[in-house]
Amino acid sequence: MTSIATVVPDRTVQGRPSARLVPVGVLTPALALAAVVVAATGALLPWVTVLHGFQPIDGLRLGGGDLAGLAVVGAVALYAAHRHGFRSGRFIALGAGVLVVVGALLAVRNLAAYVSDPGPAALLVAPTAGPGPWVLAAGGALLVGAAVGRPLTGTRTPGLGLRLGVAGLTFVA
Repeated sequence: MTSIATVVPDRTVQGRPSARLVPVGVLTPALALAAVVVAATGALLPWVTVLHGFQPIDGLRLGGGDLAGLAVVGAVALYAAHRHGFRSGRFIALGAGVLVVVGALLAVRNLAAYVSDPGPAALLVAPTAGPGPWVLAAGGALLVGAAVGRPLTGTRTPGLGLRLGVAGLTFVA
């Protein structure tokens, strides 16, 4: 792990060694961190603008904060699976990523319905859709990719599931 390019034997290429550009064990946490950063960015970006673009409404006011928090919980579970051998962490991260993507795409659908017919105050409000939910969906897709990317290995920490469950319940409450 001291160098970026390590040589790892790969038996699928006629027994010749192949070079890995990323050290083993770094890709999954890096993807999980990137998923959290992208999801938080999507929650902070404007989801819809009103008053002819003068008033942006970010995702934190429209439910994006809950989805970004779910992405954080999934990334923490994936990190625990990767680092400490928490076996259910991959499945929790996969479920959280799918829920983030589905929730963001439902928000896109609802916002598109509102933008297409805002009601009687259409000339005054003049809503336009923003990029926030699409970026949040991309963060959820990154989390799904990190969860199914490669098998995780790590040392088993006893009682980690209970500690993560209590931490998650505290976070939600």
